[in-house]
Formats: sequence, C-alpha cells, structure tokens
Amino acid sequence: MSGETVPVEEAEAMDSSVVDADIDGEAAVRIVDGIGSFGAIEFSSLIAKDVLTTKFTSLQEAYDYYNEYGRIKGFLVRRSKVGCRTKQGAEGEIIWQIFVCSREGERYGKHMQREDRKMDPRPITRCGCEARIKVHVDDASRRWFVEQFFDNHNHPMLDARFRGLSRSHRAVKEGDLHQINSMRKSGMRVPTIFGAFANQSGGFETVGFEIKDIYNAIEKQRRAGAIDAEAALKFLGTLRTTDSGMSWVLMQRTVVTNTSAIW
Repeated sequence: MSGETVPVEEAEAMDSSVVDADIDGEAAVRIVDGIGSFGAIEFSSLIAKDVLTTKFTSLQEAYDYYNEYGRIKGFLVRRSKVGCRTKQGAEGEIIWQIFVCSREGERYGKHMQREDRKMDPRPITRCGCEARIKVHVDDASRRWFVEQFFDNHNHPMLDARFRGLSRSHRAVKEGDLHQINSMRKSGMRVPTIFGAFANQSGGFETVGFEIKDIYNAIEKQRRAGAIDAEAALKFLGTLRTTDSGMSWVLMQRTVVTNTSAIW
C-alpha cells in the first residue's frame, strides 16, 4: 500500500483543510459492503451529505467507492497518508487513511533536476488539487466511516470518453474475464477479442481497459492455476505421510514436435 504512514498520535494534529458538510443527525446511513452495491448508488448526483453518511465494511471498499466516484466525476484517485496504531500489541494496524485526487500536491523537485536522466521527464500533472476523503475505522463496529470530505478541484475534469483508460479506473471485470475466456476457447486471439469489446462498447476508448490489461489478466489466471496445482500436490504429499496406502500418478503432457524439414 502506497502513501505516508503517520503514527496515530499525530492524527489530531493534522490540518487537512477539509470542509465538512452539515449533517442531519437523523440522516440515513448507507452501508457499502462491496462493489456489488454500487449499482444502487447514483454517483453522478451524490452530494457531500451523501458521502459523509456512508459507511464501509473494509478499507478497500472505501477506496473502491471513492475511486468509482472519481471515475464518474472525471478525476483519478490515489492513496495518501495513513494513520497506524502504536500501542503495543496493535502496532501497524491502520485506523484511518486519506484518498486524494491524483493531481494533489506538487512533483518533487529532485525528479526534475536529475542530471543522470536519460529520458525527458513525464508531463507535470500535479497542480495542488485539495480534493480528498478521509476514512476512519470505528473500534466498536469495525466499520469505516467518512471523517472528512473535500470535493473542490482546481483543474478540468476528464472527458467521459477517456475516463475508462485512466490508471486508477482501468480494470478487467469478472464478467469481462469470463467473456474473454470463452472467446479464447473458441480460438480468438487477444487483439481480435479486444476489437470485439471495442465494437460492443462503441470505441476503443470506452472499453474500460487496454489490450495489455487482457494479457495481464490471462497471465494472472495462469499463475493462479500453477499455485493451485502446487497446493494440491502438497496436500496429496501430506496425505501420503499419514496413509501408507495413499498413492497417485502425476500425468505430464508432453508435446512432441516433428523437427524434420518441411519444404
């Protein structure tokens, strides 16, 4: 997890310049327990009061919520400072975290003044944007609540056509992955699959991921399969130590290639 870690004792001393909305004590609280609940949320019409009355069952869900909010509104999100317990026995436990607009802050001068640079520096994108959200865990319920929310941006929002291609919003969703696997089983190559998604969504810029993300998803599946197979063999090996009658045969597929010249 990226971001600066701050001891919990410093939490109260931090000045985030955040504007809190006035919240009615009787306002309904929305519980977000996963991205599956996002379908019931109209992110485009959310106001500060709606955000400040939302709770999450995990820190990751809080990030996913703000990331989806950013996708709809037209800005990228990144993780920032975290507050951790220092009490003995609970050291390192995160109790609050701040998520910010990707254009928060300024680029470090050391990255602009390097003398050993072989390539031109990347374009400067940070412009001191102060938009952010801070979530804090409730010790009693173990749910995460929004402690602070600041939604003023000092830069233009992304055009809707390009939001799905931004780094924090690009993702091959589970449903897309099932479709990709079905297409591959039918013999379609990855570039053809990506073209099919572009046709479905109305253009390459609206697919929601890039062709390299498909390759990465396929490789991730392959590695997961290898890990599962290794775990199965380890489990069988454990059974063999406890049951002398236990045996198995590992079948390995060998591909034989005819190397004779074909002219």
